[in-house]
Amino acid sequence: MKRILIFSLTYHPFVGGAEVAIKEITDRVSPEEYAFDMVTLRFDSSLPEVEKRGNITIYRVGPSIQGAQVSDRNLPLTLRLAKTLFPFTACAKAYMLSRKNAYDMTWAMMANSAGFGAIFFKYLRPRIPYFLELQDGRAFADMPKRRPILRLIWWLYKKVYTKADKIKTISHFIEREVRSIGYEKEIFVIPNAVDVAKFSREVSGDELAELKARFGKKMGDVFLFTASRLVLSRGVEDTIRALSFWCRTASDFCRAHRP
Repeated sequence: MKRILIFSLTYHPFVGGAEVAIKEITDRVSPEEYAFDMVTLRFDSSLPEVEKRGNITIYRVGPSIQGAQVSDRNLPLTLRLAKTLFPFTACAKAYMLSRKNAYDMTWAMMANSAGFGAIFFKYLRPRIPYFLELQDGRAFADMPKRRPILRLIWWLYKKVYTKADKIKTISHFIEREVRSIGYEKEIFVIPNAVDVAKFSREVSGDELAELKARFGKKMGDVFLFTASRLVLSRGVEDTIRALSFWCRTASDFCRAHRP
């Protein structure tokens, strides 16, 4: 059996797309062939420090508070401290786990604090392959502007990528960004999947009418929906700018063909 150690900044019940991807991937491999351990932040003190969910044994670390509500815009000081310390607490926990478990690989979800924890562990256990998964489409050139601290540790931040033995990205945009900082090893581009059963479900006329009424949609109104983040790789900005041209063109077309 192969044993893999996952570094993830957050996990259940604090989940986004990246954390859902971990669950969907680990649920689809045989527990007789692969076992997963995960080091992640605890955040909420009511959560157990060790928990088995699906095919993952979760080890939660770091300072926590009762009834934590996790948001990047409004994070209590204790939880901000937990995020800052995560590279060190995660590495320490991973090292303790590695003394009793023989890991075949480490898997860092995203090049955030989880990635830092993974490369610190890589220095302690250099023979264990380090796999990095990237789902964030932000351009490297913008990162020091968003997080000024990266200007001071840019050399170390680059190692989160360059120390990886393999990298997986969900888009060619992210692949090009990784290549731009000098990564020369193999990169796998595997887009995230969808639940076909949910997205191919037939919607009845009554459901559609109820939905239109709920949002006040009138005849001729166009509602455009995206579930993505407002980052460059998603192209949402281009779509928003194009809407003004599309609306004018559509109006002209309707007037020209009005009976």
